[in-house]
Amino acid sequence: MKNFRLSLIVLILFTFSCSSDDEEEFYTKDFEINEFPQEWKLVRSISGFDREVSEGEELSTTQVYKFNKDQIFVKKVILDQETYIGEGVYELVEDDQGRWWFYLTYTKKGGAVDSCLAESDKEQLYFNTETVELQGGSPECDGPLLYFKRIK
Repeated sequence: MKNFRLSLIVLILFTFSCSSDDEEEFYTKDFEINEFPQEWKLVRSISGFDREVSEGEELSTTQVYKFNKDQIFVKKVILDQETYIGEGVYELVEDDQGRWWFYLTYTKKGGAVDSCLAESDKEQLYFNTETVELQGGSPECDGPLLYFKRIK
């Protein structure tokens, strides 16, 4: 009976230690949004027309934002085996309600801008403190709503 209990405890510990592997890939705890550098990767997309959700391997694109300490960012998009690089400057702003926003201005668009804003060189991302994700995309004009998790 003691061996059974010990085996059961070891199995439970092993199960819990393995189940968190996916979460360890992302920085979801113990970081401040205003500490840099940071790197964020696309993890989920909700299409603007039919609200279809794509995650992980289902995503048709790979997107990564890199935010440096000097307020320079780089965005890399891989779509249909083509790579697009956009870069520019960002501003991190806390609004009146305590929400954090990245305001991006592209100096090199490179086909990477995803926005409905009138100024075609602008993009904005919202930091959701509850889900620890950046949210962006262009849902206002029937484009996708994009969710990013921090990887570095």
